[in-house]
Amino acid sequence: EVIAPVMIIIGYYTRIGAVLIVGNMLVALLMAHMNELFALSKTGGWAIELQAFYLFNAVALFFLGSGKYAMKN
Repeated sequence: EVIAPVMIIIGYYTRIGAVLIVGNMLVALLMAHMNELFALSKTGGWAIELQAFYLFNAVALFFLGSGKYAMKN
């Protein structure tokens, strides 16, 4: 939970860091938020909106890569 975001921030093997975050978020969803998967929050939004945000951003970063400012691809 610390190494992968640092890898992404500094641009060092960004795709590997993104895969680590995807794995971490899948485990978190399965272990802690499985009962909220199809639920809505009190305000009407998806109950696991923040967790899905992190998961889908990591997936997008894996497919898109780190860009031209990366230290090492």
